[in-house]
Amino acid sequence: MKLGVVRLLLILLMLGVFQRAHATPAELAHEAFKDKDFIKAGQYYEQAYNEENVEVYLENAITAYLNYSFDCLNEKDYSECIKYCEKVLLISSTDKNAKEILSDAYYSRSSKYFYRGFKRKSEQDILKSFRYSVLPEQKERAKNFLVKISGKKYSQNPVAKKVSNRSSAPELIEAMELKIYGETFEETSVIDRVGKLEKDVLGRSYSNYSLIERVDNLKKRILPELMGQKS
Repeated sequence: MKLGVVRLLLILLMLGVFQRAHATPAELAHEAFKDKDFIKAGQYYEQAYNEENVEVYLENAITAYLNYSFDCLNEKDYSECIKYCEKVLLISSTDKNAKEILSDAYYSRSSKYFYRGFKRKSEQDILKSFRYSVLPEQKERAKNFLVKISGKKYSQNPVAKKVSNRSSAPELIEAMELKIYGETFEETSVIDRVGKLEKDVLGRSYSNYSLIERVDNLKKRILPELMGQKS
């Protein structure tokens, strides 16, 4: 009798493995989401979208990653939260839920840095919190904390930098970095900074072009408001 039960269990187990091996990415995604394995669910939904080009799968992937990010925020795992919110923005650059969570994550991490004495890191994160703010209270909170960190008062967007079409290449690079990342990378070479912007914004590097051409190409994409100005 016991041997028969064992055999039955083995058969059921093998049947389950066989069914799983032949499951579609969408089916695996649904199963992972039900088990609250949100990362795996998101990955399978992306795979399902790539194979079938069904828009709802991409929307489900975003939902899965946002669920995971929100859990990370509650657990104060800010780096992981930020990582997957940014992944969502790579899929959908206008997703307000991802930006709202990012703003909260950067604000919380900024506070942690500040009270541990890491003023520069704190200021970098609060600028990003402001940049990703969706709600008015998020913007106000970030501006107030920035005053506390730096002692400066900001009457406008602290991330913004006034530039014109006549600005030098370094000034344009700094303005573009602030707009894209919420911080600048002065300690890195100009070539490396331009290369990073190209890869993140344009998807590839244009190292065979002159630096002026590369900056101008980036300016057209990141600072289009300057293109109507006269030189």
